[in-house]
Order: sequence, then structure tokens, then C-alpha cells
Amino acid sequence: MQVVFYLILTWIFAAFFLFQRKSLSLVENLFLFFFFLFINKNVITMLSLNLSMIEYSKEPHLFICFWFQRTLVYPLLLLIFVNRVFEKSPMYKVSGVLLFIGIGILLELISIKLKVISYTNWNFGWTFLISIVYLCTTLGIAKVFRYFILREGELKG
Repeated sequence: MQVVFYLILTWIFAAFFLFQRKSLSLVENLFLFFFFLFINKNVITMLSLNLSMIEYSKEPHLFICFWFQRTLVYPLLLLIFVNRVFEKSPMYKVSGVLLFIGIGILLELISIKLKVISYTNWNFGWTFLISIVYLCTTLGIAKVFRYFILREGELKG
């Protein structure tokens, strides 16, 4: 059941990203996806293996769920966020940040309830803080990458 749920969740996020109006180019979206994937995998690996703050299930079908969440869902969520934020007003940006932090915490709560992960030395306060760091990093990297790509003349501003 958990694998089906995460597969459907991944398809929903991928479809939403695919059909949303994008304010970033294909090159920017690909770069940001791989950047988010790299950062997310490293952070979660550090939290689970090195610091033992989060434990993921060793059962094969639950590990697949963990893999879907870590490798596809979170990077797609950040891409959806960054594409929405670049095109809207400041008030929309603040509400978008709160919405996406809420979605991230909800995804983690679902992972705990489905026994995909478990907390050892972790809590939702830390998840909230790391979500803020992810979103700030997302916006910063997107702006820096956009600046460099515009400077090189690869994109029309």
C-alpha cells in the first residue's frame, strides 16, 4: 500500500510540475532539479547515517517509498515552489513559503505514519528549520543561476 501511495504522490507532483506554467527555462529547471537532488540526498544521508537522527525502514518496499520521497518528491516540490515564486507578488511568495513548508512537514508526517521513517533525535521543529533553509537555498541558487545564464546570453531576460 505504501509503495502505491508514494508512486501516486510522485506522479501527482510530476504532473503538476509538467503542466504548470514555468517561469524558468528548461536548462534552469534541469540544473535546479539535479542540484536539489544532490543536496537533498546528502542532507538526508547525513541525518540518517552519520548523525542517526532519522532512521529509514530497512524493509525493501518501505525503502522504495523512502527513495521516492528523497529522490523525486522533494526535488519536484522545490521546483514547483521556485517556478511559482518567480512569477508572483511578494504576498504570494510569503504564502507560498508557508504552504510549501506545510506540505513538506505533512509529507514527513505521512512518512512517519506509514513507518517509512522514524525519528530518533529529530522533531518537527528541526524539519521546519531545514525546510526554511531548503527554500531559501532554492531561491538563492535559482537567482544566482539565472544571473549567470543571463550574463552569458544563453537566455533572454
